[in-house]
Amino acid sequence: TDSTGSLITGTNGNLSNPLSIEIYPNPSRDFVNINISNAAADPNCHVELMDVCGSLLKQEDIIRQQNRISIQNIAWGIYYLRITDSRGNSVTRKLIIN
Repeated sequence: TDSTGSLITGTNGNLSNPLSIEIYPNPSRDFVNINISNAAADPNCHVELMDVCGSLLKQEDIIRQQNRISIQNIAWGIYYLRITDSRGNSVTRKLIIN
């Protein structure tokens, strides 16, 4: 994990430049913002929302550095967001929906 508590996987040998992601608000209710703040990162990413058992609930592709994902139809609970860039770099963050 890094200093933000993120699990970083699939760095493809590029440990000096991992995917830098900001997710807010957290806890959240209707939407979550996802910012890709690493200027060197490819803004083309794939986002997956999973429950604590690993079941995929939602997925979408994002193509900008600042994105808003709707979570209106997701029940309250603890979930995980996995963001993967086009090079295979991946970050997983816990998301609380209330």
